[in-house]
Amino acid sequence: MDLEEQYERLLRYCFGKVKNREQAEDITQEAFLKLWQTTSCKSIDKEIPYLYTIARNLCMDHFKKKKEELPDDDSVLENATDDSVNIEETSVNRAIVEQAMQCLSPEDREIVLLCYVSGLSVTDTGKVLGMSRFAVHRRLKAAKNILKRELEGSV
Repeated sequence: MDLEEQYERLLRYCFGKVKNREQAEDITQEAFLKLWQTTSCKSIDKEIPYLYTIARNLCMDHFKKKKEELPDDDSVLENATDDSVNIEETSVNRAIVEQAMQCLSPEDREIVLLCYVSGLSVTDTGKVLGMSRFAVHRRLKAAKNILKRELEGSV
């Protein structure tokens, strides 16, 4: 996986946490800078769990500093849409998924973000969250069942 692809994945993860594109970009850049300052790694692939741990901590620090509430769904959708796709369809789909995600515990949302949005393996997700890969796998399976049930109910 190249650096640009990993940057995009980390950016999506941070956006999923802070719900603001500009802040997510700032946090993503800061995470990469901190990684480069603290390690002498030659390959980003070896440091992915550490990178996501840095980003996760920066996202938490962001909310501690700002003490701001999450934006409402309209502003999240406005910031998240891409001009190259059908905006109305994307907004509806994104709103349905975000609503279903709210049924999950914060920890399970974090696991879903790391595994499906950022594409981390179960093992790497476990390293980031300080859990065994078996615990991550079990919680991910339960979260998928909840999401499936919620999404089938909204169709």
